[in-house]
Amino acid sequence: WDDDTCDFTEVTIGLRCLHAVCHALEPRFAPLFPNGRAGRHILLASAPGEHHGLGLTMVEQFFRRAGWEAWIDGGADNEALLALVAEKHFGLVGFSIGGETHIEALTKLIRDVRRASRNTNLGILVGGPLLSQEPQPVKRLGADATPRDAEEAVLQAEALLALQGRGSEGLAG
Repeated sequence: WDDDTCDFTEVTIGLRCLHAVCHALEPRFAPLFPNGRAGRHILLASAPGEHHGLGLTMVEQFFRRAGWEAWIDGGADNEALLALVAEKHFGLVGFSIGGETHIEALTKLIRDVRRASRNTNLGILVGGPLLSQEPQPVKRLGADATPRDAEEAVLQAEALLALQGRGSEGLAG
């Protein structure tokens, strides 16, 4: 990928195969809490202008295993995402960002998501390839936490809910 040794078709086929592997492994990620856990709702989305979804699919499985209800925004426009957070009470929204060119757009979207959210204490996680190499942009983005991987994302999400005083009680939905 970094050396551009594969063309678009090869990358597309490779990603399709990786998605198939993720779906085939879903039974191994059976929820530890089959009925879910009250108050754990997360929306996962790519930064505006980004079109990668494999990492979000993998992160979603970790959240589901930990008893979270997880939604993935499949590349809908910003207005659709804002409408969703205004309609549904999410404890957290998690964004994935791969490149520096999308920092400003994501910063604005995070601000807009916080304003539109039905949850006045909404937590924001931001992760992805860009932040695993250089965590400094997180402060500019306005995020609450930046996990290094999917396991850490779940732990940080639980900690953010606890800070919001919602670690164990349910939420109106």
